[in-house]
Amino acid sequence: IYDCFWRERYIKNYNSFDSFIQEGGLSEAISNNAEHFIPQWNYLSENDKCIVDDIGKLEDIQLFMQNVSKRLGRKINIEKINSANYMKGKNVSNQSIFMISDIYKNDFEKLGY
Repeated sequence: IYDCFWRERYIKNYNSFDSFIQEGGLSEAISNNAEHFIPQWNYLSENDKCIVDDIGKLEDIQLFMQNVSKRLGRKINIEKINSANYMKGKNVSNQSIFMISDIYKNDFEKLGY
């Protein structure tokens, strides 16, 4: 539901992902505090210092759940409730990649992407 909301509010007026990035759509969404687009590091830090004990990455979600379950002494489960492949196979220009890398610089550096 949230993905549809953010797509409707910020992305639909652009004819491509590249135009969304290059024409300022992503920057506008972030400046409007649209949480879907805000860099993750903003949620995980204060004064540029990490304030959480564990950071789980979607690509390692099983290992994350095992580690947190062990630490808490009870089984936790994070369920996948929706997914989409609408970007699958679409090309992103080098300019957009550069802009995304700059906007999400802390996510890439601090979170190891």
